[in-house]
Amino acid sequence: MAMLALRLLWILPCILFSIREGGSFVPTTIAFPISSASNRDVVAPSMQLRATGDNNDAVGRGVNRPSSRGGSPPRRVPQNKRTAMRWVIQGVERCLSKEEEGGIGGGAGAAGGGGGGGGSMIGGGKSYGRILDASLVDALYLMANASKQKDILDAEKRLEVLMKKPSEFPIEVNERVIKVTAMAGLATLSSSLLNEVLVEGRENAVVPSPMAYTAVMNALRRIGRIDRMESTLSNLAGACRRASHMRGERIGVDVVAFNAYLAALCDAAVNESPFSSSASDVIDDDELSAFNFTSLATYSSTTSSSEKYLYKALNLLRDDTARRKFALDTDPDKYSYNQVLNAAAKCSKSDVDNRIATSIMTSCLRGMSERGIKADILTYNARLQAVLASDGKAAAIELYNQILSDPNVAPDRYTINFMLRPFVIDRRLEEIWAMLSNFYEKNVEKNNNMVSSAFEAFLTTMVDMGEIELSRDIFQAFFLKMPKKQTKRMQLSRMVHVMNFGDQPPQNAAMSVVDSVKMMANLQTSIQPNTLLPPKTRHFNILLGGYSKAYHSVLSKVGRSLKLVSNKDDQLKDMWNVSSVALPNIQNAFELLDIMLRIGVPLDSFSVSSLMALPYATPENITSLLVRIEPEMMVELNPAAYRSILTAYGKVGDPSSAFWMFEEMTHKCRNQARNVESWNSILGALKNGCKENDNGNILDIMNSHAARERRSLQRQGSEESGSQLISLVDGETCLDASFKVLDTMRNGTVLSEGFAAPKPNSQTYCLVASALSGSIALKPSIDLALTLFRNAMEEGVAADGRFLNAVLRCFGDDIEAALSAWKRNIGPAAAGYERSSKKRGANVLAAYNGLLHVCGRAIRPDIATRIAYAMKKSGYEPTEVSLNSYLAGKRMALDGSDGVKNMGLSNQYESALSLECTKYNTKDRRREKDKKIRIIL
Repeated sequence: MAMLALRLLWILPCILFSIREGGSFVPTTIAFPISSASNRDVVAPSMQLRATGDNNDAVGRGVNRPSSRGGSPPRRVPQNKRTAMRWVIQGVERCLSKEEEGGIGGGAGAAGGGGGGGGSMIGGGKSYGRILDASLVDALYLMANASKQKDILDAEKRLEVLMKKPSEFPIEVNERVIKVTAMAGLATLSSSLLNEVLVEGRENAVVPSPMAYTAVMNALRRIGRIDRMESTLSNLAGACRRASHMRGERIGVDVVAFNAYLAALCDAAVNESPFSSSASDVIDDDELSAFNFTSLATYSSTTSSSEKYLYKALNLLRDDTARRKFALDTDPDKYSYNQVLNAAAKCSKSDVDNRIATSIMTSCLRGMSERGIKADILTYNARLQAVLASDGKAAAIELYNQILSDPNVAPDRYTINFMLRPFVIDRRLEEIWAMLSNFYEKNVEKNNNMVSSAFEAFLTTMVDMGEIELSRDIFQAFFLKMPKKQTKRMQLSRMVHVMNFGDQPPQNAAMSVVDSVKMMANLQTSIQPNTLLPPKTRHFNILLGGYSKAYHSVLSKVGRSLKLVSNKDDQLKDMWNVSSVALPNIQNAFELLDIMLRIGVPLDSFSVSSLMALPYATPENITSLLVRIEPEMMVELNPAAYRSILTAYGKVGDPSSAFWMFEEMTHKCRNQARNVESWNSILGALKNGCKENDNGNILDIMNSHAARERRSLQRQGSEESGSQLISLVDGETCLDASFKVLDTMRNGTVLSEGFAAPKPNSQTYCLVASALSGSIALKPSIDLALTLFRNAMEEGVAADGRFLNAVLRCFGDDIEAALSAWKRNIGPAAAGYERSSKKRGANVLAAYNGLLHVCGRAIRPDIATRIAYAMKKSGYEPTEVSLNSYLAGKRMALDGSDGVKNMGLSNQYESALSLECTKYNTKDRRREKDKKIRIIL
């Protein structure tokens, strides 16, 4: 009772004062007195309010409070958004309260209330004249310190009640509340408050500060509300016109707010958002055709939504349209034009439809020239991006020369990243080294973090172009010290397992590599060792990933093509010109790993994934590599890294080690590794163990290479030996193990480890069907394949084209059975799934390719040609993948027999099939000497 009486005595003066002053009383905003001995700089989620006359002992101890300082403090940059929001709220506090000078008892009253006595409200050193003021500050701090979405929504509701009448607060408070709510992401509340302020201030011609409405415009841009931005600008323009008329001076809308609206239009153009225009600014055909472009005279009815947004943005930059419509205080500046230029560059294409984007850029550049706006590096970068998108290599180089000749413009990291591609294509290595060297020397001492990040982008660009060795030379020149002598490195030469063709690079490539090495040596003599940037894990990951990507790219384009035709059939071998193709030197990747380990750069999971994608000769190499690199990792292996290890073991034909690592992954990563993707990884390893020459491969998980090595390191083999899944498949063939794993997933079996197996998806069935197609026993494979297909359809699994392709490959050379299954079950399933899919025929094409593979196994080019005709009749154009599917099946048939089936018109049918599946392309170097002639009989 005593405590309750004290609380009532504390609240009652607050209520009486609020009623006397006409304020609104919000009970939920008042917190009961607590000790104020905490640091004032740390703001609690809720302000503590106390009456001035309260003689609480905790309050009267004379807590240190920040004193007011005269003069304007130097402008500071906030560390993050939360800090910036707190600074704005502190501005609200200064507007609504007065600092206490001599403790709680001697404070003066705040604005709006009679000072002294029990009349003013105090919040930890701040004196408030009304409870409404203190409640507002309380709600703002609750919003700023919110860590959950629920807290932000609660603060929004409180602010809506408190700010129901913005006229109850000074304009300075309203401006700051509008800004901080916009910064918090409450775009609807902030824009509503801004409109209320504009409506209530009509008589007094009130125009909020640019800091307030610019924050609202940025918040609306983040959520893509172009219509609200447009109406807000119109309302601001009306307020500025009224203020100019009443005050007799020119008052306009800040151009920064207009640029935010222009940027929102450009965002919509780049994102290809559906075009929508307000009633006050409807773009019709007449308005669009009014533009006087250099190469575009009329407006096309096929104009896309992106082009309409660009038209609308450009229309605002024409003449004084923006100033008349939105009452801007100044004309559009270079930032206005650069935004439109950048958006037009991103919308540029490499075909004839690019003329619209080009014309828009030309009009922007003409407008800048008419206004006397000089182009900066952002302008040049947008132009570079546009000409490179339209394959204008020569134009890009000419534009770069203009940048170098302009004394007021210097290339930045984006300029260099754009110019790497044309210089690499022209093999102008001297310009590349000079460009990178100048950028490095100018910026390394100012901002080495920016330089390091820029080189990440440079390396990524060159790796994507296949210039992995040049990328490594650049990385070594700017980040690594040249070793004085060759150090002992990791002996990994036997790990490399590459194809035995094309080992010697072409002569011109060898010369360019020599030139690159000379330039690197000359450059390193000019760079001081103490200015070399420390290499990061990210740099090494880019290069390691580049080696694996380059190897698999060449292997997919050349290696598979070589395997499509048997050694006994040389008829189609001349279709692929691989004599001048060289695989990347994979040994360099392991040398790079040696450097990484020697200088102490930690590895992460992406490093492991990149290393596992490299080719290996034996499973022992993979195991020894893991033993070497795991102690150097900064983090534990994640599921993605484990899945790459499973795939690597599967490629070298060791599914037993893959199974052991799968069990380790499920134990260490727990729920993250127990999804269907992880189970599909082990099925992929089992599929690779089901190749024709490995059908007798029996799983011996407990004695695998990985099991022996991991047990010796972990010394806890007893736990893994009791795994239910290992006990289920150990001692089985890879094919039987695949079906047992599938059955475990279909039944949702709860394993001894305490988790249930995930349900299979289309990829799961595809992997099991692929394992089945690699078996020798062809006759039972047909029945099992059809059973797999029916089970998948009954369980609602998608009839994905890859799954149907794998099912059809199980038919071997039985083309009659494959055609029968296609007509009855597989074909309708493929067509039904295609109607609900968004892949535009990709699934049906993949299924048809499975049929062509069976035709190749049966060496029936006549049926394959008729299937190609049927595909075109159904609206599915056969591609080179279709031809490769037939050739792959034919290779398997010829390699497994002593002779070739004699078919009178076999060569003619294969020529016709090749003609139907290959399309003439001027950029295809394999077809440079071909002349395509179609004869219709």
